[in-house]
Amino acid sequence: MGNSDSRATFRDTIDGLLKNNISELDGSYWIEIFKVPENVEDIFFVFTPTLIKELLNKQPSNLERMLRIATNIIHSVSKQEAEFERIVTLNSLRIISRILPILLEIEEGRKMLWENSTSFDIVDGLLGLLFTYKFGTSCSSFLSPYEFDINRLWNPGLYAQETSYSTMQINENRIEILRGILACCSQTLYNDINEAGIYANPWSWMMTSNEMRFGKDFFFSLINTIFAYPAEKFNSTISDPFGMIEKEASLSCQVLIALLDSKTPNQQQIQENPELRAAHEILQKLHSELQGLSAELSPLKLENAFMTYLKEINDPSHFKFLAKSFSAQLNTVVAYNSAYLFSSINEIPFYQELLVLLWQFIDNNPNFEEYLIKKKCIFKIIDMLIFSIWNLKENPGKVGVVQLCIFILLHLSSHREYSIKLAEPYDGHLSLNIQGAEYYYDLLIGVFHNIILNHSYLIEAVSTIMIIILNHSAYVKNISSSSAIKLFAIFEYFSSKKFLHKEPGNYGYLYQILEVFNHRLQYQWDGSLHLIYLIISKRNVFDRLINMKFDHHIECTWEANEDWFRKWKNDLPVGLIFPLLQDMSPRIEKLCAQNSQITDAEIIEFLNGSTMVGVFPVPHALFFRKFHATKQILAWLTSLLWGIIYIRGQVLPMFDFRSIKLFTVSIN
Repeated sequence: MGNSDSRATFRDTIDGLLKNNISELDGSYWIEIFKVPENVEDIFFVFTPTLIKELLNKQPSNLERMLRIATNIIHSVSKQEAEFERIVTLNSLRIISRILPILLEIEEGRKMLWENSTSFDIVDGLLGLLFTYKFGTSCSSFLSPYEFDINRLWNPGLYAQETSYSTMQINENRIEILRGILACCSQTLYNDINEAGIYANPWSWMMTSNEMRFGKDFFFSLINTIFAYPAEKFNSTISDPFGMIEKEASLSCQVLIALLDSKTPNQQQIQENPELRAAHEILQKLHSELQGLSAELSPLKLENAFMTYLKEINDPSHFKFLAKSFSAQLNTVVAYNSAYLFSSINEIPFYQELLVLLWQFIDNNPNFEEYLIKKKCIFKIIDMLIFSIWNLKENPGKVGVVQLCIFILLHLSSHREYSIKLAEPYDGHLSLNIQGAEYYYDLLIGVFHNIILNHSYLIEAVSTIMIIILNHSAYVKNISSSSAIKLFAIFEYFSSKKFLHKEPGNYGYLYQILEVFNHRLQYQWDGSLHLIYLIISKRNVFDRLINMKFDHHIECTWEANEDWFRKWKNDLPVGLIFPLLQDMSPRIEKLCAQNSQITDAEIIEFLNGSTMVGVFPVPHALFFRKFHATKQILAWLTSLLWGIIYIRGQVLPMFDFRSIKLFTVSIN
C-alpha cells in the first residue's frame, strides 16, 4: 500500500471515531488504527490538534479507548507480557506522542489521563520500552529494573567502555519513545512564565522519581547518547546516512535538560493540586511495594533523582569524558562557522540544548566545574561562548541563547583560577572584528563593550556583563591599550547624566566600572598602565562627574528626585581615583614641562617605574560576586529550554502554538 493510500485509509478510520461510538471489543476497527499508518508523518498529518479537540468534545469515550489501547500495548510489551508486530507498537507510541500534548492543554484531557492510572502506565511503559530486549536495547539483562546495569547503557561513555550494538530499528524505536517522553513533559508549556520557577510538572516528577524503573540506566544512557554524536562531518555522514544518530542525540539532549529542569513539589503543592496528589499516591504505593515497609517507616523522598545522579558524578575519569565531550561538541560551532570553504567539522544541530546542559552541570556539580576550569579544553568552550555572543548579538530572536552564554561566563568568573586563565594570550583565531585583543580578557571586554554601547535590546544582560568584568578585574595581569580605551568608553557612557537619570538603579553600573578601575589600580598596576594614563589624561571626565548637579529637565521613565541623586553621588567609589589624580597628575605635568616632545610611550614608561605606596589605602579583601538562582531566573531558564525544544521540533510539530503560555509564539 502506498503512503497516500495508507494515509487516506487511516483518515477514513479516524473519521469513524467522530461519527460512531466504537466498542473496545471491536477489534477489527481498532487494529486498523494501529496497523495501517506506515510512518509517524501519517499519524501527525491526520491527528491535527483540531481533530483531537473535536474528539475530546464529541466522542471522549472513543478517544479514551484509543489512548487506553495504545497504553496497554506499550505497557504489555515493556513488561514482556505480550508480543505485537513492531508497527503496532510504534504506532501506539506515535498516537500517544501526538495526542498527549493536546490533552495536557485542557482540564478535561488531563482528568482523562489521571483516571484509572493511565498517566502512570504511559510513563512506566515508555521507560520500560527503552530497555526492552530487541526493542529499546540489544542487551538482555538479568538484573532488576531497579538496579543499575552498565550493560544496558545504549552507548559507550560514562561507566561503559563498550556496549551492545544497536540496530537501525532499535535506534528508530528509541527515537519514537523519546518523542513520547518529551510529550509527557510538555504540560510545562501551558503554564504562565510567572509560575514556571516553582511549577512542579506531575509527569516529569514521576519520571524522575526513584520509584520508576531503569532511572539510572536512563540518565546515563541519555548522556552517553548525546556525546556519541560525532563532531566530524565525515563520520556523521558515513555512519548516519538516515539521520538516526542525530535525531536520537538531539531528542536525548532535549529529554535530559527537560527532566533535569523538573521541579520537585512540596507538601503544600501536592495537597493543593489534584494531579500532583494523584502522582504522589502512585509513587507512595510504589515506594511501599519496593521497600516492603510502611511509608511511615521509610518515607518517600521528594527529590529529582536525575539531579541527584548529576550531583553525584565525581570520578575523575567521568569528569575527563564530560569535559572533553562538551568542549569538542561545542567547538564545532566555531570550527564550522569559521571555515571559508569545505570543513571536516559539522556544527552539531543541538548546540543550544547542549549549552543548557552545560549550564545544568556547572550549576549543580561544583567539582565538575572546578575540574573543567583547570583543563586546557576550557578554552574551546570559552571560544564557543564568545563566538556565539558576538555572532548572535545582532539577532533579537537569539537573545535567550546570548544571555545563556553570558550566564555561563558569569558562573565561571566566580573562580580565581579561571580569571587567571583569561590572561592567556589570544592569537585572533576566532576571526572576530575586535581590534587590539591581546589576551582573552581583552576579547571579553571587546565583545561586552559592543553589547553595552550598541545593543539596547540586550540591556537586561548588562548587569551580568559588568559582574563578569568586575570579577576578573583584580586577577587578570594585563589588559591591552585597546581594552583600556573600551573600559573608559563604558565609564563615560555610565557616567553620563542621561544614562544615570534613565532608571533609578543605573548608578549601580557606574559603581561597578569604578570598582574595575580601583581593582586595576590596586592589584594590577603594572598591567594597567594604558588605563592609568587614560584616567590621568581624562581627568575632566571625573571632575565633571563630581561636579554634576541634579537636572529636573532630563527626560526619564520615572520621577527622579534630589534625595535619590544625592544618596548615590555621595557614595561614589572614587577612593583610589582621586588620590591617583592628585598625586600623579602634577608629576606628569612636570614631566611634560621638562620635555615638550615627550611621547605617550615615554609617559607610560614613567608610570611603570612609579609607585602609589603610601598614597593608596590598605587593600580591602577581595570577593567574587557569584551567581544565585532566583525564581525569576529559574522561570527564564525553563522558558528558554522549552522555547528551544519548540523551535527545533517544527519538522514534526508536537505542540499547538495557540495554547502555549510559557512564551510568546510569533507567526510570520
